[in-house]
Amino acid sequence: MGNSVYPPAKAVLEGHGIDPSGKRAVQLKASDYDKYDLFIGMDSANILNMTRILVEDKRGKIHKLMEYTGSSADVSYPWYTRDFDRCYKDIYAGCEPFPLFVSA
Repeated sequence: MGNSVYPPAKAVLEGHGIDPSGKRAVQLKASDYDKYDLFIGMDSANILNMTRILVEDKRGKIHKLMEYTGSSADVSYPWYTRDFDRCYKDIYAGCEPFPLFVSA
């Protein structure tokens, strides 16, 4: 179920010692809102779509990843730039503040 990791992204992850095998994308659905404590989007379009799918955000669960770096910027978008390394660095920086984050 769901798409596997995109090959250029997979290459960058593996280059950092992260095995993305078995990881799959899944479609967000409204019922997920009550199941999870936090929803993190990579860019403003993600946030807009998440808010639409989840039918608002009454409990403040939706956040943009770069907020955790003190920035309101979007994660660098690799589809146009093909710079998957920059995207990785943004995501890495955004995840560092989380207590369960394990650096690779």
